Amino acid sequence: IAVTGDYLDTIADGERTGFKFLTQGAYSIPEEITRRELLDAIRQLAEAHQQEQLTKVQNEKAKRVNRIVSEHCPHLRPFISEASSRIANLPLHATERQIEAALYEAKADSREKMESLANQIVTQYAAHEQVQAYAEQLVSQFVTDANRHNQSALAEYVCTRKAVLNVLEANLGTGEDGEHEYERVIHDLIFPRGHTSESIPTGSSGDGYRRIDNLWLVDERLVFHQLLASDMPLKQLRGFLSDSDERGDITIFEPAFISNEPDDFQTITLIEFKRPGRKDFGDGEKRNPVQQLIGLAKKIREGEFQDVKGRTHRLPPGAMIYGYVICDITDRLKETLETSLDMRIAADGESYYYYHNNSDMMIEVISYKKLVRNAARRNAGFFKELGLR
Repeated sequence: IAVTGDYLDTIADGERTGFKFLTQGAYSIPEEITRRELLDAIRQLAEAHQQEQLTKVQNEKAKRVNRIVSEHCPHLRPFISEASSRIANLPLHATERQIEAALYEAKADSREKMESLANQIVTQYAAHEQVQAYAEQLVSQFVTDANRHNQSALAEYVCTRKAVLNVLEANLGTGEDGEHEYERVIHDLIFPRGHTSESIPTGSSGDGYRRIDNLWLVDERLVFHQLLASDMPLKQLRGFLSDSDERGDITIFEPAFISNEPDDFQTITLIEFKRPGRKDFGDGEKRNPVQQLIGLAKKIREGEFQDVKGRTHRLPPGAMIYGYVICDITDRLKETLETSLDMRIAADGESYYYYHNNSDMMIEVISYKKLVRNAARRNAGFFKELGLR
């Protein structure tokens, strides 16, 4: 854009290579303007002249931003409006990284604003009779900002679940060599081996931690527990007095939905994984995963627990043990489950269930297919809301 005018001639310097604008913040002088005022006026005229083209460009950019957010970062959608000025200053063909950066900056600004509002609310409520109306306005704005961040956190949580399901499905198939992944890959996805729930952080990302347990794939309620041990001998478990080297893939003591006494183990859950595609199932603990769980349950009932006061006791007779076997249900395994154990098949044909009286244990054998399908169905509403396929 070329700009000419008598005023520019009067303020040009001696060499005609620059202009002597009024300094920003200086005293006002009639008919004198600053460089910023001139540029703002030129911008407004240029925008008015190119309004149609600018509107088209902004619409195209908005569509691109929405597509990127939908496909790559739906948890940032609540901050699109907050980032409008930053996005407007980006070039039409800004990279995905530039757009995401603008949204994250807007999210950070919003959080700072929310924290500032919280401080103002606390300060103003000290004299609430004098500033009640203002305080109500602050609270309303704080709730709006807080909801925006809650929506973002929920979206990020749901996206993580979708990613976990995709990774799980990818590892259930065969690789280039035609072989299935070993069960340890599935095991580590749900909870890392060699750890307990006390040895790894499992808080939300907002608390500075990374969720590395995905027990929700098996049962949402298993997330709440007193102690979890993954691929560790019974003799190494805190509070369990035993010299047994027996170990379950995942052993969970006292989910919170059963017991109100934090020092009493009222319920135990055992989870056993078998390699996808495995076909050599048969009789005996080494080849029959259900017998393997029953044997482990017996060892647990024979052992003693030591509570926080140093007292020892055994698992109460009425305490339940829940057992899950996660595997591919082959014809050979079906025969074993139906004839040797008299297990009942579910209506969908993808799981078996059985109550073992001697060990007071409810056992369910679940196919990987059903595990993925049920987990996807439980979260389908959230995936749909975020446009995740």
